[in-house]
Amino acid sequence: MKILVIGGNRFVGLRLCMALDRDPKVDLTVLNRTGQSPHLKRAAIYKGDRRNIALAGVDKEFDLVVDFACYNDVDAQSSIAHFSKIGRYIFISTASVYDAGAEMKETAFDPASWDLTNQKGAPSAKQSYQDGKRRAEALFTQQAPFDHVSVRFPVILGPDDYTRRLEFHVERIERNQTIFVPNLDARISMIHAEDASAFLLWSLAQKFKGPVNVASPQPIRVSELIREVETRVGQRALLVKQPTPQSESPYAPSVDCYLNCDLLHKLGFTAVRPIGSWLGDLIDGARQAGPPSNLLH
Repeated sequence: MKILVIGGNRFVGLRLCMALDRDPKVDLTVLNRTGQSPHLKRAAIYKGDRRNIALAGVDKEFDLVVDFACYNDVDAQSSIAHFSKIGRYIFISTASVYDAGAEMKETAFDPASWDLTNQKGAPSAKQSYQDGKRRAEALFTQQAPFDHVSVRFPVILGPDDYTRRLEFHVERIERNQTIFVPNLDARISMIHAEDASAFLLWSLAQKFKGPVNVASPQPIRVSELIREVETRVGQRALLVKQPTPQSESPYAPSVDCYLNCDLLHKLGFTAVRPIGSWLGDLIDGARQAGPPSNLLH
């Protein structure tokens, strides 16, 4: 099977690439900005700008493409323009395509009816993350000549999460520094990076199309997240009622913001673990690793 991964040089993408690289039945190609992926041994790795794939010398035909680096309709158009034959295209989208709400189903955002002539989000450099991903989904849905999937992940956590959003809470509670959250009762969806990668690996052999929510079975309240960190650290969080740029939690919606995953289960994938089964281990790991030296102050 001939597979191309666009991006995928770290976190979920790296996990997927490493699994594919070990599979002797997979002919793996990777396109990223550095042209490097030291963890891979068999893959062909190309350096290039995903907006001009042709200049990188990447083939035009693949059985599968997994795209981690598409952020707007301009990126999506580059793929549509370049590839002449694709069996199936898996686009890594986001739960951010939805406005905040509870039990958000795939139908809450319909890319087939999204107005691509609306210039509110253009040019692409000025688009919001939400608008860019919406426009990318819409372009694939309305114009792509190949079958595609839009994978809508929520917050992804893992021991190598470069965003360090979980570490924010661990480090500030350990140091007795203030944290602001607007609504401790708000519920949010999450998923572990290992489970996100496992879903993608599983989905390569499936035939379903269109958007799909992929998250842990139940959301978590922000208060439960804070309480788990407090328990592991052995110290109470210093919560404040007014935000500052330093204190505002990156997991801080003012209302519920979580996904309905009924479709995921109907498709047959049930290997996403509950948040409570792995969150504590991630907190412990963050404490043991400590902050990187450039964050010490």
